[in-house]
Order: sequence, then C-alpha cells, then structure tokens
Amino acid sequence: MENFQDAVAAIAQALPIWEQKSLNEAQTELNGVQKSLNEAQTCQSVILRLLDAAGYDIWSPFEVFPEKNGGKDIPDFTIFFEEKARFIIEAKFLGKALNGEIRQATRYALILRLRWVLLTNGKQWIFLDNDKEKSAVGVALVLNLLEPREGEFLGILLNRELWKTEDADKRVAEKVQLIRIAMKVSKILSDTEITSYDQGVVKLVIEHALLSEDEDKDVAKKNLPQIIELLLPQNPPLVETPAAPITQVTPQTEALLNVWQVLPTNLKKLESSSSSCKYTLMFGEHTINFATLPDIIVAVAETCLTCKTEQSLVFVPETTKYSKRLLSNHRYISVSKSFDSAVNKVVKKQLESLGLPKGCITISSNKTSYTVP
Repeated sequence: MENFQDAVAAIAQALPIWEQKSLNEAQTELNGVQKSLNEAQTCQSVILRLLDAAGYDIWSPFEVFPEKNGGKDIPDFTIFFEEKARFIIEAKFLGKALNGEIRQATRYALILRLRWVLLTNGKQWIFLDNDKEKSAVGVALVLNLLEPREGEFLGILLNRELWKTEDADKRVAEKVQLIRIAMKVSKILSDTEITSYDQGVVKLVIEHALLSEDEDKDVAKKNLPQIIELLLPQNPPLVETPAAPITQVTPQTEALLNVWQVLPTNLKKLESSSSSCKYTLMFGEHTINFATLPDIIVAVAETCLTCKTEQSLVFVPETTKYSKRLLSNHRYISVSKSFDSAVNKVVKKQLESLGLPKGCITISSNKTSYTVP
C-alpha cells in the first residue's frame, strides 16, 4: 500500500500536468469551459488515492460507499465500518471554490445525522463539525494539501484506524483542535521568521501570542507535548512558500521570541565545563552550568543590552570598590557572589524588562534553588 505522504507528493507533482492537459482539451472544444479535472476525475486521481493510502478498502463498496442514497440528498462518499456510517466526503471538481458549497455539505450532515463531513476539491479539505452541543454546523478546520505540513495533518485526520474506534467523533474533534492550534502557532513563528525553536519558544507563543479570549489557549497549555509533536517536521515541505508579512504578531511577542534566542546564546558564552560548577540554570530546553553567580548576572545584563532594555541596568563607575564586571558596551555593573534578596531583586527586574513570563528560569545551587522572574 502506498504511504500517505508519498501519495500526497505524487499528486502534488502530477497536478500541474493534469491541469494543463485539462485546459488544452477544453480549448479544443467549441464551447469547452473545463479548466481542471472534473469531479469524477478528482475522485479517481486524488480522493480515492488518498483514502487508499490512509488504509481504507476502496474496493469495498460497503466501506467506501459511493453515492449512498440518503433520499433526495446523495453525498459522493460515505465511509462505513461494521455497517455504521462514520463520515461523509463531498467532492467537487479540482480547484473549485468551496465557500458556496458549504451549505450543501452541511445539509448532508444534518439529514444523515453524522457529526463529520469533509468537503474537498482535491486541494482544499474543509472539516465540517456537526456537534450536537452547538447550535449549527461549523467549519472546524481547513487544510490545503499542497501547503507545508498540512498534507501530514490531513494524513493524521484521515487515518482509517482513527475512524474505526467507537469514540471516533470525539477523538477526531480533539485532533482537529490540536492541529488548529499547531497551525496558529506555526503561523506566528513564520511571521516572526523563527525557523528553529524548542518547547520554550512554543510555550511563549501560546502564553503571549494567542489571545486571552481564544478558546484554544487553555487546551494548548494542557497539551503542550502534543502541540510540539505536531510542529516538529516529519517530512520536507512539498511546496516552498514565502513567509507571510507580520500581521498577527505584536511587537511584544516578537521581542519575547527574540529574547528566547538571545539569552541562551549569551548564557552559553559563559558556561563552564568545570567539575566545580556551583550553579545550574534551566531555561526552556537549556540546562547550563556555571562556576560563579556573576556569570549568570552578566549573561542577563548582556541580553538586556542586545534587546534594548538597558534602562533596567544600573551601571557603576570603574573606580567602585564593589565587585564589578565589564559589559560589551564598555560599562560596568555590580555583581555578587551570593544570591541574596538584593541580587534576586536586581536580576528579577532585568528579566521582567525583557518581558519573560514569571517562573521561566530556575537557578539552582548545592543549597537551594530560585525561580525568576
């Protein structure tokens, strides 16, 4: 059986050829208007191929049931397991605009009393959710087969083993919600041109970039490992697309993501490999060892300089009698060899000026640990 992503890649490669051939054939007809694959061709070359790759027995008319008569309204495919209908696929010709077709697909969901209807033109796949707890059928998710990662998401949601389960409706709803969140986070990362990220960056995006009233926000926090797993690329993108302009990311969020990259860089410069290290700093996915506390203070101060929040720093004269360190701007700051309340307050103020969320950094010594800011 063909792997799902191999099928997606093959379809993506063939589509331009098929579309051009359809256009050429239409131009040879007197009144030819077809400019793409018709509906039957789309079913044959795209939809059935993907169902086969997702594990369905497309040769069984009682599993992938074509045009099952539900009365006046007949969907293109109804998927059955153990004589129980699980979901509907309503197909349109390749590339057809689907906004005007949602009402028809919605009617199928209501008449046949099924929760899920997939409306597709081969490229775009719309998941319509007929949730009984909601007053109307709604668009739960829109995936583009040719967009990076979205073909993989479609493979997750079409998987035959998922739909065979008794609680398939609920499990699909959960996966749809997590994929929708992952796509939001991915969009924000793309807008800020962040190409390399870890769990800490994703956590920052969820806490500070998703709107507080966003119903997905609490779900995202509770399912962070699953969101991370969805965001990690398993296959190279099928189509390279340029990063979208920054529209949904606030300057504050962009600054936070910048800090999440700059601070570890400055910390790593001062990291000690000595076996006599007294301090360990944990920040996101980073665990860094230090011989002395002043190293940590300097790394945070250097990050404030890089991120233009030097107003939180207190510079001292070169002649000061207290312990001091020279920064890259050729000015000095006071440092301490013990993490007392005064030092804690200074470092906390600097980290807060960077906009980092509370409790994101833990500094541990042999005797105790501190969480800042």
